[in-house]
Amino acid sequence: MENNKMVKLAQVLEKIFTVLFWLSIAGGILAVIFGVYILFTSQPITSSLILGPVSLTLQEGFSYRSVETISILFIPLLILPVLLSFLWTLKAIFRPIALGKPFEKVGALIRRLAWLELAGGSLFSLCTLFSQHCMFKVYAIDQLLLNDKIQAVTYNPVVNAQFVLYFAVLFLLSWVFDYGQKLQQLSDETL
Repeated sequence: MENNKMVKLAQVLEKIFTVLFWLSIAGGILAVIFGVYILFTSQPITSSLILGPVSLTLQEGFSYRSVETISILFIPLLILPVLLSFLWTLKAIFRPIALGKPFEKVGALIRRLAWLELAGGSLFSLCTLFSQHCMFKVYAIDQLLLNDKIQAVTYNPVVNAQFVLYFAVLFLLSWVFDYGQKLQQLSDETL
């Protein structure tokens, strides 16, 4: 009975990750179209800078297309291949489970997932740092905020490194599945 529930859940999750994969491709195409539209449109874009809970709306004409184009077009295009690989690997993980063979090749797929997590997290952190640095320098936030009440404005980059912990947990989990596959093979040979 439990095995039947696991197989049905794996079949549903496999279909969900397939749909998410194709939706991500469609979203990537829409991001490219939107980025190209922004790049070639001549109308001014109202920009906002978000500093924690505070949002600053800048005057018209105080918009830098290069920074906005990089943020809207190039960064998602850099991260999209990692996201697509991640979703496809998740789908591949649930495929053997849906066929009733939960330990077949799953360890290797979880290891691939761990490496994709590490690559995606690193890439996203680098893109975030680049975007924050560009926004600070291009919009001259230090000059924008300085007045008689503020003595100094400093840039303190923030990076979330939780992806390293996720990488380690997934890598350890892959070893558990490899061990389970060996136990299953020994059990099958014994029978």
